[in-house]
Amino acid sequence: MEDWRTGSEARSSRRAEQGRNELIHANICGLEVSVVIPAYNEQERIGPTLEGLTEYLDSLGISFEILVADDGSTDRTRALAMDFPDQRIKVAGLGSNRGKGAALRAGIAKTSGKYVFFVDADLPYALDFMERALQQLRSGQACAVIGARDLPESSYDSSYPRLRVFTGRVFSHIVGLLLRLRIYDTQCGFKGFRGESVRKAALFAQADGYTIDIELLLILRLWRQPIRTLAVHLRRHHGSKVRLIRDSAAMLRDLLRIRRSRGRGEYPSACPKEGLLSVACPVDDESRFTVFALVDDRFRFCRCRRCGTLYQNPRPDEASIAELYQQEYFQTSNVRSGYLNYMQTLPEQRRTAAWIWDCILGQGAVPPQGKVLDVGCGSGVFLEEAARRGLEPWGNDFCALREKADFRFVEGDFLTCDLPLDAFHAVVFNDSFEHFTEPRAPLLRSCNLLKPGGLVVINTPDPDSPMRKLSGRGWTSLKHEHLMILPRQGLESLLRDSGFTPLSRRPSRQFADWSYLAPRLDLVSTTLRKMLALPGRWMLGKRAIRVPTGGMLVIAAKPTAAVSDGGDSPANG
Repeated sequence: MEDWRTGSEARSSRRAEQGRNELIHANICGLEVSVVIPAYNEQERIGPTLEGLTEYLDSLGISFEILVADDGSTDRTRALAMDFPDQRIKVAGLGSNRGKGAALRAGIAKTSGKYVFFVDADLPYALDFMERALQQLRSGQACAVIGARDLPESSYDSSYPRLRVFTGRVFSHIVGLLLRLRIYDTQCGFKGFRGESVRKAALFAQADGYTIDIELLLILRLWRQPIRTLAVHLRRHHGSKVRLIRDSAAMLRDLLRIRRSRGRGEYPSACPKEGLLSVACPVDDESRFTVFALVDDRFRFCRCRRCGTLYQNPRPDEASIAELYQQEYFQTSNVRSGYLNYMQTLPEQRRTAAWIWDCILGQGAVPPQGKVLDVGCGSGVFLEEAARRGLEPWGNDFCALREKADFRFVEGDFLTCDLPLDAFHAVVFNDSFEHFTEPRAPLLRSCNLLKPGGLVVINTPDPDSPMRKLSGRGWTSLKHEHLMILPRQGLESLLRDSGFTPLSRRPSRQFADWSYLAPRLDLVSTTLRKMLALPGRWMLGKRAIRVPTGGMLVIAAKPTAAVSDGGDSPANG
């Protein structure tokens, strides 16, 4: 099993020296080839495979690295790869067994080569494929070169099971019927890609299992990248870890999911101009996500696989966020960013504010003349309604929309601006909570600003709402400035973790006329908007009605001071 480790010291020394020379060459000229090997419990094979690969790649005279993408192996696979006497061997491991797709994505993310190859851990195919594939990749004839076992020049080892050959052909026909890839053999483990393209494509791939290859090829097809096939020669067969019935059923299920994802537009129609990052979820730091929606033909929103939070990838930097919230933000012509005719909808805003204040004051926690803070106060209409009800209104925003406002205005970032501690009876995020990059900081800041028993009120988009489900990827809350959108249970859990007690949650409503609704309906379906145009103008005209927003109004309370034998004690929070 470990013959490769018992060679002479001279050979190990020579290999280490070659590795150092290649690393120096790679730093100067740029690394040419990265080889990714997905591996799960391969201690019997990983040593000879690494030995054979390094010797072959050295013979080509190219700079390279080999990444062993360990899929949570329980044997010595990871240790053997890490101990291999060559600095060009690296390990990109997963903490647990999640599947070939998850392992490949982890390996691809760590590659830096101009070209990236996938190789099976048992190295079943003749390595001359790599040299032939490199010729096509270097010449620009192909973005991807995949090994094909169905070509006349291909050959099988005589020990290869006929049942595997038959099931492989059946699966290829199913792939052709469902996805129209026009690639007969998608599952051969030997593939080569342009590094930049496959690294971007891998961020959109969602499969954790064996269909990762199909998903990557589909994405490249959508980007109109040239894909070529080359014959491969199966020189030995060590058996397979594929469980025929169980894994075939899983692969069929994944194929249907891939087809559905393509139909929903979860894969971009062109290679994104912006760089994409494997950004972790702002709620639970999970980096496993699925593409949820693309806005303006660029990747924007992804959904955390663990908690369901929607968040942007890549995230805008702080400077671009601050620049966005200027006067022009409230006069935009783009429904996907800012507001259309914000100052012309003040009557509707006042009626909506009255409804929200009825919900807040119905909790009985805000006393007469209580001090309230509106974060992201905009025009101040919400605070004017508070003043009419006898409350002391404070507002915070990046810029003042009105020079003479009837409330105390504090300019700047809510997280850092000067506000009194333990002073407010309510802190309200009215369509502003989703503008923060992560949710804990504004909640903890609110807890410090509130008096014991004070309320935090969050009016925010609800990804679990019927409106979102009916709207699909045309949901109007998928806006450039919405950096994270929490699901119901996720928001309530965060409130508890931040020291609040959730009191109520209800669907959000707002008052709007047809001129407000029409451009937003256009995002969902232009056909539906045209069908409703005539009755909408006739029934509504300039008259506003209360409509669902696809959001939720959540109210939670900061605990009051606890009573003990010694009297009052400060509340935790």
